[in-house]
Amino acid sequence: MQDLNCSTARDYISIIAANKDHDSIYRNSSIEQGMPPSYAGTQFKYGIEEIAMKETNNGWSQEAYIKACRFAAERHKGQLVPGTEWSYLAHLSMVSMEIMAALNHETGMDGNFAVQAAILHDTIEDTDTTYEELLSEFGQHVADGILALTKDKKIEKQHQMSDSLRRIKLQSKEIWMVKMADRITNLQPPPPYWTTEKRKKYLGQAKLILGELRFGSDFLSKRLNDKINAYQCYI
Repeated sequence: MQDLNCSTARDYISIIAANKDHDSIYRNSSIEQGMPPSYAGTQFKYGIEEIAMKETNNGWSQEAYIKACRFAAERHKGQLVPGTEWSYLAHLSMVSMEIMAALNHETGMDGNFAVQAAILHDTIEDTDTTYEELLSEFGQHVADGILALTKDKKIEKQHQMSDSLRRIKLQSKEIWMVKMADRITNLQPPPPYWTTEKRKKYLGQAKLILGELRFGSDFLSKRLNDKINAYQCYI
């Protein structure tokens, strides 16, 4: 089979994105190259998907991930996910996984920044970590992002979410993504002791987050919208 030309592949990517019948494209491309559709079409399909992945690769590294994980593990030591017996690292892992998945679909993002922000997003709010410590360890970009994700406990509780969202919108889109990923992860079946009123309030906050940050990531916006719809059954 001849090598897949990258410029040609990019043309096919745009066609595939707008065409629901992907397999017909693969079969037709195989026939044009004089190869059995069942074999060459499959090879072409995987080639296209590989190029598409490279086109959206936002470059996060294992070392950046591990550095943030070590820091978060130390700072969140002994904490559990509320209402469970899970280590709080489970929550941070799920948020970062949402970010990693989104990075495969978005373009123009700083992968290391997004992944580190996902893992560290609760360090100021839920531990004794300071802005200055994050600044020293991870730089101003990360420290500013985590501060924006942190609710200001000095203002009235009913205004804390809107205040945080206002500050998040002053940050780059990676921070918007982390906030959506956090709420996606948290829209699990609510604890049985939650009242209907509390569930409605939590759902309302999720809708507010989606409304304010939906342009941060098409992929996560859809994920959050799906989670919101699924959560309706608990109201």
